[in-house]
Amino acid sequence: HAVVGRSAAAFVGCGRGWDPGPENLWIHLDSDVGIDWAGVRDTALRSVSGSGGTGGTGGTVVMPCDEALAAWTAHRAARSLEIAASGLSALGPLDVTQMNRIVGESVLGASARVPLLGGVSRDGGWRRGQMLLDAFVDAGWRVRLRRPA
Repeated sequence: HAVVGRSAAAFVGCGRGWDPGPENLWIHLDSDVGIDWAGVRDTALRSVSGSGGTGGTGGTVVMPCDEALAAWTAHRAARSLEIAASGLSALGPLDVTQMNRIVGESVLGASARVPLLGGVSRDGGWRRGQMLLDAFVDAGWRVRLRRPA
């Protein structure tokens, strides 16, 4: 959730997002090794032109379209997820299928809940969620894998 869920919520809800890449993402763990808080070093938002962005001023970088922002977000998040997976695998066997499922469920959860909570178009939110899943697939994450019947 610290890497994908927050990014997916911002993308689905308003066509914006910050950099979820490893150089930018800060995750603080509590004494039980749970995520206490997450933050970003560079607060510049990436925004789809026409989604209320400021046209490149005031800390906003304008992306040409939803697809471009989805691809950028997925590729930057994938780099952070690879580092997280490496760290988790040092603690024990890591089920890659489960990691992919968690990423997919984070995107689907955001695309289903954010429109309801944020007063955003359900169709638009779902479309952006599917676009982000496709971008994760293009980045090498098998987030669309189905569970065996």
